[in-house]
Amino acid sequence: MGSELCTAVETGYSLAYLYQALGDNSFADRAELVIFNALPTMFTHDLWGHQYMSRGNGPWALAQTHQHSQFTTANGVATIFGLEPQYPCCTVNHPQGYPKFLSHSWALAETGLVHALLSPSVVNVTLPHAGRVTIECKTDYPFSDYLVYNILAETSFDLFLRLPSWAGQSQSTSSIAMANVAGGGGTSKPVSIDAHTGLHRLAIPAGRSTVTFTLATSIRIEPRPNDAVSVYVGSLLYSLDIGHEVTSSLPHRYFGGDATNEFQQFEKVRDYYFNHTKPVSLLVVRC
Repeated sequence: MGSELCTAVETGYSLAYLYQALGDNSFADRAELVIFNALPTMFTHDLWGHQYMSRGNGPWALAQTHQHSQFTTANGVATIFGLEPQYPCCTVNHPQGYPKFLSHSWALAETGLVHALLSPSVVNVTLPHAGRVTIECKTDYPFSDYLVYNILAETSFDLFLRLPSWAGQSQSTSSIAMANVAGGGGTSKPVSIDAHTGLHRLAIPAGRSTVTFTLATSIRIEPRPNDAVSVYVGSLLYSLDIGHEVTSSLPHRYFGGDATNEFQQFEKVRDYYFNHTKPVSLLVVRC
C-alpha cells in the first residue's frame, strides 16, 4: 500500500481550506503534518527527482519488476525518484504543494489578520477600515518553537495567531514590543486561545511593532496498530535512521522506449534508487 505525491499536495490544500471554512484547529494541525512531513520525503534534495508513490515504513525505493502485481503501488517504478516515475501526474502536480500552503497561511478576520498555518512568510495587505499592514514572520518553524513578527501598520488592528493543539497553552507565551515608543517593550504573557479555532488575539497598535510568539513543544508518543508508536516533536514526525545508498540510471519514459536522446543534455534528469544500509528493526516503546 502507498500514497501518491499528488495525494499529499491535495490533502494539504484541502485541510488548509477546511480550516478557513470551518475553523476547526485539527484541520490546520493536519495540514502542517502533511506539508512538513509527507510532502518533502517524496522529493530529492534538489527537487529534480520525485516519487509517484510513497509507502509508510518502506525501507527502500527500488524497481519492483520481478514481482507482478495488479496494483501499481507494488510493482514497476512506482516508488523510485525520477522525472516521471510510474505516472506523470505528480510531475505536474508536485510544484503546487508549498505555494498552496503559503497562500492559505494567512486569512482575513473581521478585525484584522489571522496567521493560520505557521511558517516564515510576508503579508502585505490593506485591511478594511484599518489601512495598510505589512507583517514579516521570521522563524525556523517547524524546526523551532519561536516566531517573531515585524509589523508596520497605518492604524491599530487585531492579530490572531494559531496555537497548534499539541502545544501547551499555559506554557506558550506572546509579547508585543512597540518600536515607536521610547523604551517600549512587552512582557511575555501566557496565551489565551479560542477552544475551537486555537486562535490567540493580540491588539496591535499603529506604527512599528514586534510580536514574539513562543510555543511550548515537547516529545509526544501516539500509539499505532501492532504495538507500534509514532514519535512527534511539534509538527515533526520522527523516523529511525536506517542509512541509505543511492544508485541512478538514465530516466525511463513513461510511455516506453529509450529516453537517452531526449534527456542526455540534462545532467540532473536521472532515475534514483534508494536502498537501506542498516538492519531494519522494529522499535517498540511501551508507555
